[in-house]
Amino acid sequence: MADRNMNEELEQLREDLNGLRQDVSALVDAMRETGKERGRAAYERARGQVDSARESLDREIEERPVASVLTALGIGVVVGMLLGRRP
Repeated sequence: MADRNMNEELEQLREDLNGLRQDVSALVDAMRETGKERGRAAYERARGQVDSARESLDREIEERPVASVLTALGIGVVVGMLLGRRP
């Protein structure tokens, strides 16, 4: 009788563990999907901001081409000086 009761408890434990395994698997799948969705949303937001900044920069260059060239030249000189000062 004790063996039978022990076998029933072991079988119940196996069923519980199997159910737990399925629940954990479903949770991992759900978390994976949530991560993908958040990643896509973040990518779309960043892409929108980059596109907006690019359009703004393009518009600024078209409106002030000389100032844009002089600014780029100045930035190039500063970067060149910084990189040229290596010990």
